[in-house]
Amino acid sequence: MDCETRTSNTSRAPWALLQGNRGFSLVELIVVMAIFLIVIMATSDAFNTLVSHSIQQTKIAESQTGGIIGLEMMRVDLEHAGYGLPWSFPITPEYTEPDLGTGLSDASTGGVPRAVHTGDNQGPAGSDRLVIRSTVAGMDATAKKWTYATYSSVGSVLKQWDTAEDLAAGEKVIVVRATNVDGVQGKQLVMKSATEFSTTYPPNAAEFRPQAQSDLYLVYGVHPTDTPVRPFNRVDYYLATPPKVPQSCAPNTFTLFKGIVGHDGDVIPYPLLDCVADMQVIFGVDTSGDGEVDMHLNEVSTSAQEIRDQVKEVRVYILAQEGKKDRSFTYPTQKVRVGDFDSSLGSEFDLAGIGADWRNYRWRLYTVVVNPKNLAN
Repeated sequence: MDCETRTSNTSRAPWALLQGNRGFSLVELIVVMAIFLIVIMATSDAFNTLVSHSIQQTKIAESQTGGIIGLEMMRVDLEHAGYGLPWSFPITPEYTEPDLGTGLSDASTGGVPRAVHTGDNQGPAGSDRLVIRSTVAGMDATAKKWTYATYSSVGSVLKQWDTAEDLAAGEKVIVVRATNVDGVQGKQLVMKSATEFSTTYPPNAAEFRPQAQSDLYLVYGVHPTDTPVRPFNRVDYYLATPPKVPQSCAPNTFTLFKGIVGHDGDVIPYPLLDCVADMQVIFGVDTSGDGEVDMHLNEVSTSAQEIRDQVKEVRVYILAQEGKKDRSFTYPTQKVRVGDFDSSLGSEFDLAGIGADWRNYRWRLYTVVVNPKNLAN
């Protein structure tokens, strides 16, 4: 049998192989690139929306956190309004307060200090200024300390707490004599003269020591080093333009400040909340003496005693921006009621005064309701 050698057809020329493996045409490349570009653009838009939403939510969270912290400080100060205040003087003292608004200083009359009141519509954009007086209305530790002294034949006996709350030697204090006349309690400031209504701890001068077995003298810290120019501490809450306005704030908004009125004559401002449009204060008072609120007022009496007897509730309303400007958002109403009850209380704030873009901001009304615990104690 003859054998025939066969040549395999697997061996082909290189150009023949190339003809069987075609590449992409230019049209195909353009189509793929167009599809890829559309996908990238859609993804980019979604990413930008997500980032923008995330930033907005972060700003809102920052606003809420700032509001909670700042308003909690205000709540604590309101709850302690009147703490350590004298209710009467044996002689008219000569104390001083800076002039921070019409009718806001009790020193001009040498009067008994009012625990809480307002400068109604005395702030920017018709906002209120809230004034709070107590011995604890200060930022230093001394203002949080107190003790009491009882009579002893060899000198007064001062209560020691054996804690960090004990008053230290050299700290400046006032002394208040607790009185009870025919069942009516009182707190009379102990004074050496019209200008000497404070002393240094421990109060060794005879004028600042109990004189009889029935005497109970309360000793309140006022300042660690400065001789008090008034027998109490004072803090104001108010709106003002800060030295540097945050870029995220709407035009014509302000910062809520806590101002510590120092005994050196300075007011130390502590910023609490940015981008605030308005602040209003409303008082709930008991005029019938039954312990229940029967009237609401923008302002309270100029009498310290009536404030102690009648003020049962303090309401503070703060209209503030939440987050930053958002052109995709439209605020539903132009006017916001900053307050409760009838139209004569608080304000009807017109957001148009903010500027043409007032609709593109979110606005939140914070409400603080406090029942002061130390007005009549």
